[in-house]
Amino acid sequence: GHGVEEATAARMAKAAAEEAAAKRAEEKAAAARTTPQAEGAEERAGAAAAASAGIRWEQVLWADNSKYYHELATGHTQWELPTEGWVELLADDGSRYYWLAEEGTTTLRRPSSPQ
Repeated sequence: GHGVEEATAARMAKAAAEEAAAKRAEEKAAAARTTPQAEGAEERAGAAAAASAGIRWEQVLWADNSKYYHELATGHTQWELPTEGWVELLADDGSRYYWLAEEGTTTLRRPSSPQ
């Protein structure tokens, strides 16, 4: 029933939060090497970098190899394939590619501007 769904949602949220924290730490280290950042700016760096790159969603691999979707700007997670914006997808070999939901087009090149 609902307990299983809530536990699954909690695990998804925890995994997304852990991944976002790791990404922020990586981006913070990269930013520290290139430009000084104002206090608190690193928390916004992940979403800002994603938005400037045009990526709205990322596909994330769950522990059981199922995939879910994480909206970078809001932290929202869902099992359903997004219907708007660029989605960073995982290929079977672990490489990443990009899909524009509205057009159904895919590319290997990271989008450079929001769509």
